[in-house]
Amino acid sequence: MSVPPSRKRARLADRSGDLCRVALGLAGAALMVASLSACGGEDAEAASAPAASASSDAGSNQSEDSRSSVQLPEGFPEDAPLPEGATLETADVLAAGTAWRLRYIVDIDEEGRVDKYSKRLRDAGFDVSTPSDVNVTGTNDTWRVDAVIRPPLIDFQVIKLN
Repeated sequence: MSVPPSRKRARLADRSGDLCRVALGLAGAALMVASLSACGGEDAEAASAPAASASSDAGSNQSEDSRSSVQLPEGFPEDAPLPEGATLETADVLAAGTAWRLRYIVDIDEEGRVDKYSKRLRDAGFDVSTPSDVNVTGTNDTWRVDAVIRPPLIDFQVIKLN
């Protein structure tokens, strides 16, 4: 049985349309991959670099987390306690040797995080005030530490007093 010419043209048009859709889809996917590769800017070595995170030792600022490649700035004070269970996202030097700004990310919104960080400051010898339910300020003879704790972000500023 032969297929009428009009029916053959319809089948051919359907196949052409399918091929066009497949070609457009592949081209779109290739563009997305290319643009994501250009934006990423990280190679495998950089992505697997050691990360900075607060250690469980109250007076320490050693790295333990493998999710970030951000490191604490050189000269950051050893006696400024950092938050537990948080990943360092950014670290800026505001004034060399005297002022820093850090931003941490926490995975969970743990109840009492402000109280726990206040205790870490006290344990490290800081006088502590909590002007609100998200702010903590600690001072000792050398440093002032201001923390704004609003999970998933924790922002710190450490300033040398004298």
